[in-house]
Amino acid sequence: MTARAYIEAIAQALSSVRGRGLLLSPADAQLALSWHAGEVPLAAVIGEVRKAARLRTRSSARGAAEMMLSLQALAPALNRLCARRSPMPAEPKGLCGQLRAATRCPGLAARTAWESLADRAEQLLAEDGGDGYWTVAVRALKAALRELPRSAALEAGSALRSRIAPRPPGMTRRRYQRSLAAQPVCALCGGEGFTFQHLEDRGVAVACSCTRNCPSCHGQGRLYARDERGYEVLRGCGCGADPRRLSLLTGLRLPTKFLNRTLAGYAGISPDQKIALARAHRFVDEFVPGASGQRALLFCGPPGSGKTHLLAAILRDLATKKAVRGRYEEFFLLLSDIRDGFSRGLSSREWLEPVREVDVLSIDEIGKGGKNREFEQGVLDEILSVRYNAGRPTLLATNYPRPDTDHWQFKADGQSAENLEQRVGPRIFSRLHELCDLIDVNGPDQRKDQHDARCIAESLARRTRPARG
Repeated sequence: MTARAYIEAIAQALSSVRGRGLLLSPADAQLALSWHAGEVPLAAVIGEVRKAARLRTRSSARGAAEMMLSLQALAPALNRLCARRSPMPAEPKGLCGQLRAATRCPGLAARTAWESLADRAEQLLAEDGGDGYWTVAVRALKAALRELPRSAALEAGSALRSRIAPRPPGMTRRRYQRSLAAQPVCALCGGEGFTFQHLEDRGVAVACSCTRNCPSCHGQGRLYARDERGYEVLRGCGCGADPRRLSLLTGLRLPTKFLNRTLAGYAGISPDQKIALARAHRFVDEFVPGASGQRALLFCGPPGSGKTHLLAAILRDLATKKAVRGRYEEFFLLLSDIRDGFSRGLSSREWLEPVREVDVLSIDEIGKGGKNREFEQGVLDEILSVRYNAGRPTLLATNYPRPDTDHWQFKADGQSAENLEQRVGPRIFSRLHELCDLIDVNGPDQRKDQHDARCIAESLARRTRPARG
């Protein structure tokens, strides 16, 4: 019974004996609330109310003023009843509390290892996607099995396997072990804990519905943990529902087509593409948040070779794995935004501030612009300079080849073929060598290949479609 229903029932009982409505004084309401918290049965309270009403009727003299019946007169008897009831132990909250309660089990093997896991469980789950938690948990399990007698260890292992997933009668042992190694993942988010929703022309990251079953945060995305100094701090949960992580993903401003592109999903066919993918992985792995002077990458390749895929996937991995604030910009659209800002009276410092503040900036299609090449080169030079002075890396991609590249050439509409140095100018080209490692991404046009595959599939579908009539 809820506290409200409990108090209303008591008020109804008082009203029936004194006929003054369902109103309770603040003191009476506080008493009723304390009895509900003390698990005093409602029947006992109503019984005391009726008993007091009968005693008041017998003792009242004719013509005397009627005494007001109050719960405060019943408090001594009901408080004694509340004191006699032994309080139920509070259920432990959170994963740390549940593990601490489990470590009190008598006869527990490797108790120290389990207690160490219980103290740091939520902190370990919040770091590196929860890998540290499972490492410590498996270490504690191995320590417990070593302390147990051999017969007990074999029995515990058998019980654990049958509890995880019993082996079907027709399945071989090797296939059963492989099936245990395969961890089930959410079909919506692929185990990442978030998905993107399309809002107009941008993607907004939201927590996946599977995070509601998280045993640590129960879908809240935040949990309390102790830092190295022993202070209790609020940290993001590794399940994916962390509001700060979702904000970082939304702030990437990725193109809607590339919201779900990852490095694992990059199909590198040519040797150059495989090298570019390896360098992208290396950049993510070696990136240190907050460190200055880290070299960036400049991907040079013909259209359709997967340069934008690599840029978007790097930003996405940095945001999810290392909480790095990134931003994607397409150079031609950035020029349009800058021109629009100048028309509204913005200074160069005001439009430069957003691109200077982010930890990792990604600019796609550098060299792509209009006829005002001097303005375009000036904008690119300012961005690179302010990022260089701030010590923050800038990822870049371009369709223009390096001067020493003869694998492909690129020319804008109505213009002659140019290399990157001719397009951006010798000064900026020299600065790029100081800031970035230039990487060729030469390979087949994936857009064309996908288009040809769709055409073939549609042609086959038309041939196999049954004739009408």
